Amino acid sequence: MSTVVLVEGNLLEKPVSRVVKVADGTEVVTEFRIMSDTRKRVGDNWVQDDEKTYPVNVTMWGKRRGEDIMRLLTVGVRVMVHGDQHIRHFTPNEEQAARGLVAKTSVEVVANYVGVSLGRIKSMELFPSRATEAASEAANEAAAAQS
Repeated sequence: MSTVVLVEGNLLEKPVSRVVKVADGTEVVTEFRIMSDTRKRVGDNWVQDDEKTYPVNVTMWGKRRGEDIMRLLTVGVRVMVHGDQHIRHFTPNEEQAARGLVAKTSVEVVANYVGVSLGRIKSMELFPSRATEAASEAANEAAAAQS
């Protein structure tokens, strides 16, 4: 069972992208971790609420979205992730416990959308829309055909 969430936090490490086998071929999956945090008001100031701060593993499926994440996201960037949250519990067996492994719980979000929080953005450069690119290419081809 999962819950749809919107989580905001800072990227902890560089995203990793890989190709995995799926039933009908292969798919690109990109994974990264953020530190989700919540602010609370203390007097006249907003401060981080350490009791509500935790790491979140994020998984994004799809080649194009994965390429965008790999190209645009760097450590420290603040992102917002919308997707299905899953809580994972790990309990070591006797052999694992003897090796020092301990029980732990982790939070994972299978992302539908990842956005950059604008608070830390200095500037942005946008690509032309696909329609603009197509119209420009058509105009160039027509001009070349008339020459």
